[in-house]
Amino acid sequence: MTLRHELDIWAEAQSAHNGGNYKRVLNLFAKLERSAMISTNMGLLHAALGEHEKALRCFTDATTRDAYLTIAYFQRGVSHFLLERYRPASRDFKRAWGSLRGNEEINYEPLGLPFRLFASEVLFNLGLARIRMDRTDKGIEYLEKARMLTMLEDHDVIEDAIRCRGEGYTVFSIAPGILYWPSPQKLTSIKPRNFMGEATLIATDDPADLSTDFSGLHLLKRRQRNLHRKSQAVLARKLSLVSTPDEGFVLQEEGNRNAENLTLRADEGFRLP
Repeated sequence: MTLRHELDIWAEAQSAHNGGNYKRVLNLFAKLERSAMISTNMGLLHAALGEHEKALRCFTDATTRDAYLTIAYFQRGVSHFLLERYRPASRDFKRAWGSLRGNEEINYEPLGLPFRLFASEVLFNLGLARIRMDRTDKGIEYLEKARMLTMLEDHDVIEDAIRCRGEGYTVFSIAPGILYWPSPQKLTSIKPRNFMGEATLIATDDPADLSTDFSGLHLLKRRQRNLHRKSQAVLARKLSLVSTPDEGFVLQEEGNRNAENLTLRADEGFRLP
């Protein structure tokens, strides 16, 4: 396949995505040479459509192609969790934690994915998975570690979850509709097999601070430094895309078809109420 042909497919896929036609986007991605990025995109699309079994296969393919792709382990864990397979979910969240390699966050924006994954979100998910496995004490221990690593006000939900011992809470996830989109300029300047580029790892001031016993003063200063930042993760729900005559695709929460529709737009953020 020529580079020009690839660019045409990417442009068509982005247009279909902006129109909410996820099935069309999946068909177009299937025409591209498979890479970790393509598999991750397809996994995210299948998950948004509620097709978590297919999403799992895509995320597994992504991790096979890139064993250090933290976000693929993370999202595979989310799909396992939503399928109520808490043991494999726990394993995936633990793999994601290990692949962070001591960093507080990974910024995927240089790759074309507008998302930052925080260590506290990974630990929170791991804690909830352990609680669902009836290992409540271990789960709360992970939630406490997640709380100590929080950097954003959006992560205050972690403290609430600890008070409720995880009851009624679900995991963090990439918001539906967020995908990798390499720029045409990037595609024309790199080899076809090098779409992934380099993610930016954001380290702590002191590697020792990844423990859970550092001072409250340091926690306060770190929180103050990050007050202007927002988490790009959402709390996952069992959602499915529903086709409507006038609005294209809308998101509905499973088991609550009378709930207010949550319209998914590709050009804006998505946050559950």
